[in-house]
Amino acid sequence: MKRFIRTIIVICLFTSLFSCQPINTNSDRLAVTVSIAPLKEFVREIGGDKVTVDVMIPPGAFPHSYEPRPAQLRRLKESDLYIKIGTPVEFEINWMNKLVQINPQMRVIDTSPGIDLIRSENNIDPHIWLSPKNAKMMVQSITSGLIIADSVNGQYYRKNQDIYLRKLDQLDQQISALLINKVRPEFIVLHPSWIYFARDYGLIQIGIEHEGKEPSARHLQSLIDEARLKNIPTVFIAPQDNPKNAYTIANELSASVQTIDPLNEHYLKNLLHVAQLIAEVVH
Repeated sequence: MKRFIRTIIVICLFTSLFSCQPINTNSDRLAVTVSIAPLKEFVREIGGDKVTVDVMIPPGAFPHSYEPRPAQLRRLKESDLYIKIGTPVEFEINWMNKLVQINPQMRVIDTSPGIDLIRSENNIDPHIWLSPKNAKMMVQSITSGLIIADSVNGQYYRKNQDIYLRKLDQLDQQISALLINKVRPEFIVLHPSWIYFARDYGLIQIGIEHEGKEPSARHLQSLIDEARLKNIPTVFIAPQDNPKNAYTIANELSASVQTIDPLNEHYLKNLLHVAQLIAEVVH
């Protein structure tokens, strides 16, 4: 009887190993961590159901000073890939070496190769993702990284990449149609994140913050005078900003204050929305 019971147990264990394992588990997917939320859309669109994505800097957090939570660092130990921006975003400058030490087996993918970087205030401006043209190159870098980590699904990733690149082309065309031949190309923004976007579409970004710092009273007055001269009706802020100086300028100009988010995770929808708001200002 005991021998019979042992035989039944062995059969059950064998069956559970080879017949009863779930087909779709997270272990079957690439675990990917990204620095910022816009990269999450890129990875999800390319990786589809072959990936899981975790974001280091959550919505509303300020990338220049954010520190990862302990739970994020624990999850990072399970990541197969880390997708970094690759430009001098302070979060990556301060944390990338530490993140790699936490998970030395994790492959790091840089999304900045091939992009024509802009020097702003004697430094490289880090906000490359806010240009659909740049985003296309970033997407291609991500696809290459996914294929290196999971070559079996290479064709799947390439197919998804091509679909998303067409969406980025369509976005670029839509934004160009909104912003073409604008008589007044200037717009004011508190934190000057939009220089790549401005370059793409013939605009001029006027930043309230100066050299990464709050403006002096003299610089603030100069901005007010310039905005009044050019009759700029709106001051843009980001959800991550302290809006005090933006409201100071807006009050002097009797201008409105509107929010545009450089870190929104819904990349395509968000950039079109931003273009629509800016088009109303530069018409």
